[in-house]
Amino acid sequence: MEWVNKLYSETDKIWKENGKDKNGYSIFYSPVKSEPDILIIGYNPGGDESAFIESEIGVPKEHEYFSEKDGDYRLAKQMKKIFGNADMLDKLRQSVKFNLIFFRSKNIKELSASKELINFCKNKTREIIDKLQPKLILAEGFETYEELLKLTKGNKKTIYQNFPVKDDKQKCISCIGETGDGIKIIGIIHPSGGHGISDEMLTQIGKNIKAELKD
Repeated sequence: MEWVNKLYSETDKIWKENGKDKNGYSIFYSPVKSEPDILIIGYNPGGDESAFIESEIGVPKEHEYFSEKDGDYRLAKQMKKIFGNADMLDKLRQSVKFNLIFFRSKNIKELSASKELINFCKNKTREIIDKLQPKLILAEGFETYEELLKLTKGNKKTIYQNFPVKDDKQKCISCIGETGDGIKIIGIIHPSGGHGISDEMLTQIGKNIKAELKD
């Protein structure tokens, strides 16, 4: 896909124009294909300069969540639990994954340094969604979900899906919205979050995703 090559070229150009931050950037974490059932969007790449090898930047040949080399980190394991417990591992394997912000940082606060870079990524995110036309968008984390609704001019009232915790308390584990173009967006509690995310919650998230895919 020529537009994918152009995206990498433009990202590299603006990265260099803005000082070539040593932490670098990353765009796709899976092969890219049009009209996937699921387009997964995270917030931004974590890590530091040790995770960035400029000469290896490009579209992966396999989904990172299933890579023998790179697929053993917490987020990958949790996502495989979500989809595996719902008998949808193949859906995850065939999904397309990228991040809302392409530029790497150890934490979200570091991203506020360059509005130009952030705006570039958000504009490109809209373009990627338009190009790929997924059946469903899955946002990793509620912050990502809210940003995507703004970017895509979402116009459907959010439906919150809660999970019983204890003493009649509930915790939101997923929510459903829609882009202005009618693509369903599911936002989920970030699977790699610290305390309070049980396997039972991950299983229910998988069931929620499966139910929405059937519509």
